[in-house]
Amino acid sequence: MRKFLTIALLLLAGTAWGQLTVTGTIPADGTTNVPLTTTLAIAFSVPIDTAGAFQGKEQNVLSNLPQPTAMWYSAAQETVYFSVNLSPNTAYFAAIYSLKSKTGGLVMQTPFGVRFTTGSAFPPYSISGTVLQGATSASPANALVVISSTPFTDDPTFVMGTIADGSGSFTMPYVANGTYYVAAALDVVLDGQIDPSLGDVIGFGPTTVVNNANVTDLTIVFMEYPPVTWSAALDSVAQHIGSLPSDRSLRFVNCWSADSLGRTSDGWQFSYASPSNPGAPSAIEVGTMGTRIRTFTDPDNISWIENTLTQLPALSGAASADSFVAKVERAGGLAYRNQIKPGLTFLRSLSLGRLAYSGFWRVPGLNVDTHYWGAEYRWVQQVNDSTTVDVYKEMYVGNFSNGSIIGTAGIKDNGSSEVPDAFSLGQNYPNPFNPSTQIGYAIASQSHVKIEVFNLLGQKVETLVDRELGAGNYTVEWTAKVSSGIYLYRMEANPSAPGSHRFVQTRKLVLLQ
Repeated sequence: MRKFLTIALLLLAGTAWGQLTVTGTIPADGTTNVPLTTTLAIAFSVPIDTAGAFQGKEQNVLSNLPQPTAMWYSAAQETVYFSVNLSPNTAYFAAIYSLKSKTGGLVMQTPFGVRFTTGSAFPPYSISGTVLQGATSASPANALVVISSTPFTDDPTFVMGTIADGSGSFTMPYVANGTYYVAAALDVVLDGQIDPSLGDVIGFGPTTVVNNANVTDLTIVFMEYPPVTWSAALDSVAQHIGSLPSDRSLRFVNCWSADSLGRTSDGWQFSYASPSNPGAPSAIEVGTMGTRIRTFTDPDNISWIENTLTQLPALSGAASADSFVAKVERAGGLAYRNQIKPGLTFLRSLSLGRLAYSGFWRVPGLNVDTHYWGAEYRWVQQVNDSTTVDVYKEMYVGNFSNGSIIGTAGIKDNGSSEVPDAFSLGQNYPNPFNPSTQIGYAIASQSHVKIEVFNLLGQKVETLVDRELGAGNYTVEWTAKVSSGIYLYRMEANPSAPGSHRFVQTRKLVLLQ
């Protein structure tokens, strides 16, 4: 769901003074009969900053195109190329957004999009309407509007998109018959991602059916989505627990990021497993956009949750997240996060469960059979939108019932000041995971590093890293957009120093859905 919140959509943008703009594309907008194997080229008015650009499937570009088989830049870095394998008789769109010029002086403030089809004609219908400001302070001018063939409570399957005019009115052409889910978004803070916790806004329209006619007068109202509190998450779980099989027991609770009040914009995940039905864990995920349930039946997904963790006591007897975070803040967390660390970003995550079998094992005195609250306070260097270098980390463990701090561990991860002795690719954590996991890796000397994910047939699923990196310890996050199962991830490092040898290592990970 978080990836939907990184929307920045389309339609051709006119050249504007003082902006980085797109000057042309191949295929051009509106092209028909595009070959099934083709190269999409996008030319810019000035050389762009390629550091971190297009590193992920949805970084700086949003589309319904398949994963590119290759990507490269022109020598002047004014044009980017994507090789893709397309499906017959399919309309495609690609939207480019939030790029910076190579000198950093210009920013692409207005999205640019191109639409083409492998068929002889585009779908004949359109969806039009108006985006309204609602109770927010955000103007609907230039709002981004997109349709998906699947609900936004799950991972959306984008079909087509457009951009509203200065009054919030929009018309989305090239839509086929079908049932669609409609949404609008606005990157209020212009940072290249739609994140309500930072002040951005989104809104959802009604489920829309196109049946041999245009759809008109659709209304989408912007809304603000505040972070999810612990009490709200528990209320939502209580409402949805009846949808799980009765033999499920709660094993672990976590959120990837939390604020100083114990709230999260990324959402809470409550993980369940069955002692009598191994291989079928479930999760109730409570986020700013609502609650969804994932139940897993793949026999290959016998997970860390089932094999390592034990049933949590009733959460009615647990300390609240806000109470625990308040104790962490008083125990040193506040001073730790208020330190001045130029160039670094602060992140905070929370966990509740059998922490001796997680990354908290470093905290002294943990009982392997006891459940705890845990908080990680991390200072990281942001390499790009999905890659961070862990530099400093402080871990706090609290009593399950009252949240009182019972142990801490301060770690200075090998950052820019410490060079690893060897190249290595770490095991992802958590594993199994859903929907995101962290992969750590060490670079012993200046190298071109590539980390890719493959399915068991050897087909590349996604490229996570493909860039020149200096010596250091790094972390990359993978938010999977594929079906559940076992995947392989491989790191290849080619050192720059004469006489150095190429390093290659492969590991296995398990995605639960």
